[in-house]
Amino acid sequence: MRNYARAIGTESGLVGPSRAKFPFVDISTGQRWQVDLGGGRLPTWVFDRARRVPDTGLLDYLKLAPILWAGADELVGNTIPCDGMLYRRLVQPLLLAALNAIRRRARQDLPAPSCGKRCSRAARLAVRLSRAPE
Repeated sequence: MRNYARAIGTESGLVGPSRAKFPFVDISTGQRWQVDLGGGRLPTWVFDRARRVPDTGLLDYLKLAPILWAGADELVGNTIPCDGMLYRRLVQPLLLAALNAIRRRARQDLPAPSCGKRCSRAARLAVRLSRAPE
């Protein structure tokens, strides 16, 4: 985003947080937490329990890696595990927001309801937890 804004001469108008932080709430339990991706490109946040989804571990995040290499015609449910705390508290809400689809029926190439772009990139970005936004 910053590269684009810089290219068109509007970077000085960008305003936003220095770190990527996303608040969540589990409506069924009332539990609240914040995923803090930090400000860098390295995913060091997955090593810090205070910065990741509660009750998840590093292995949970590594199980999402296959989505990075999946083809656009692959179903999300055939690519990554669709169960567990990380899926329920983070991945499923992100897929619902990005694809307006849930669980195994979500294809990575469905058109986004609010934009004309293909969502394979959006789906990958939604679950690509290894990079913080620039």
